[in-house]
Parts: sequence; structure tokens; C-alpha cells
Amino acid sequence: VIYMHDGQNLFDGKAAFAGEWGVDEAITRMAARGDLRDTIVVGIVNTAARYREYFPEKVAAHLPEAYRAAVLEMAGGPLLGDAYLRFIVDELKPAIDRRFRTLAGSADTSVMGSSMGGLISLYAIGEYPRVFGQAACLSIHLPLAAPMAPYSRPPEGPEAVARALRAWLAGSAFDPARNRVYLDHGTMTLDAAYPPFVKAVDAMLPTLGWVPGRTFELRSFTGTEHNERAWRERIDIPLAFLDRAR
Repeated sequence: VIYMHDGQNLFDGKAAFAGEWGVDEAITRMAARGDLRDTIVVGIVNTAARYREYFPEKVAAHLPEAYRAAVLEMAGGPLLGDAYLRFIVDELKPAIDRRFRTLAGSADTSVMGSSMGGLISLYAIGEYPRVFGQAACLSIHLPLAAPMAPYSRPPEGPEAVARALRAWLAGSAFDPARNRVYLDHGTMTLDAAYPPFVKAVDAMLPTLGWVPGRTFELRSFTGTEHNERAWRERIDIPLAFLDRAR
């Protein structure tokens, strides 16, 4: 089972607000050729509180004061990432496991999203490592707030984010022997601001025990933008990463 954010953009272009990922076609195609096990995808529709619900709440506490203030200003209200994950873990997942014939363990339960959805996916495996075994974070919004604002400019901004993520992860119950993470980014539109942040996080993750190419994977896609079309074009790669049985 894969739990995915921004659910209205996953399956049907008519329901999407920003284009369709084509997740159903991708899984059908990959399963038919033996590249992926049969998979249930649970698409969770976002709300008007998307930024607040998708923000890794405990990470904010480790940011420098000016950076944290910018995050809270952008949020316009209390951060809700912890409540959002509790909803998935305590309400949604039990309902899915009751209704469908699922493999309910962490090795067979993944979480996936893009941009802010990538952030909350990474947060999920840190907060609930025994529920979600792996996460795929496409075009993960590592600047957390507005990229290239005074508080987030390289090198200080990326280093501050990497330190905040490391402090949170070091205090979490994640296990790099159990939990695997896929990260990627493009190089155009909003993704053009991501490389310095990705570089800092890429250097940080091995210090916590993740092994590049084995327990975490980071990819850059030159010339790709920050949109659903770009994520649809490369979706086979993170889907294959999530299916550890393959």
C-alpha cells in the first residue's frame, strides 16, 4: 500500500487542480511487466490548509529564529503536520487495512508525495518508522518556506535546513536499517532553487546511517520543472524504489 498526498492530482485529470500523475496507469503498466507488485494507492485529497498540514512540525523548532518566523508567517496559523500524520496512522490506515486485503507491515507500507507532499512523506518515516517503511519525496521542498529569501539563501539557508532535519531525525525513532528514502528534484521553475538544499541534505543523511544507493537514493533530473507532468514522466523510478520486494 502507498499513501499519497494531493490525492486529487493522482488518477483523474478532470479532478486535478494542477494536472494528473497517472498513478493508476503507471502501476497497471509496471505490474503487468513484472516490475512492481500489485499495489493499492490511497490518495489523500489536500485541503486549504495544505502548507500547514504538510509541514514537518517538529523540524520548525530546530530552525534559526528568523527562518522559523518566516515559516510561521507563511503558514498563517499553527502547523498541523503532526495532526495530519495522526489522522493517517490512527484513522485512515486502520480503515484501509480492515476494508482491503493489505500487507499491513512497514516493509509493505509506503508514503509518497511531491513538493510539500515530499516533506510530509519524509516526516512520516521519521515520526512513524514502524508504520511506513519507505518514502518517496519528489521535488521535495527542502527550502521549507520561500526559496532565495534572505533567511534561506545559500550557503546559510541550506545548512540551517540540514541541521534542523538532522536534529529532528537524531531524536526520532527511525532506523536506517529499516527505513528507506528516495529524494529527487528537477532544475527548472521552482526546482531550480533546490540543488543547494539537496546537496546539504545529501551530505547529512549518511551521518545518521543511511547508505547512498542502498537505503537512500537521490536523483536530479536536468531540464525538468516543478509540476505534475514532470512527476508523471518519472514516476516509474520512485515506484520501483518503494517496492523493496522487487
